[in-house]
Amino acid sequence: MDDHDIDVSKKLDRFDETLTGISDPSLRAKLEKDMDDIVGEIYRENSYYYEKYYREGFKDGMQLMLECIGEPKTTFSF
Repeated sequence: MDDHDIDVSKKLDRFDETLTGISDPSLRAKLEKDMDDIVGEIYRENSYYYEKYYREGFKDGMQLMLECIGEPKTTFSF
């Protein structure tokens, strides 16, 4: 686990501790749902960008390999 993941985990743990101090169950449930939605959206966005940039890097690497072995320029699409 990298440092960023550890920091996020600590912040989520701190948020959970804060929630236990809220006595109104409906407010606590709403806050938990809102936080789950926010975290889910962040992970979805991160996954999208990781995949997008991984693909771009892969295409660049394939193009460089083809150029090194003297193959003509190719357009990769996937």
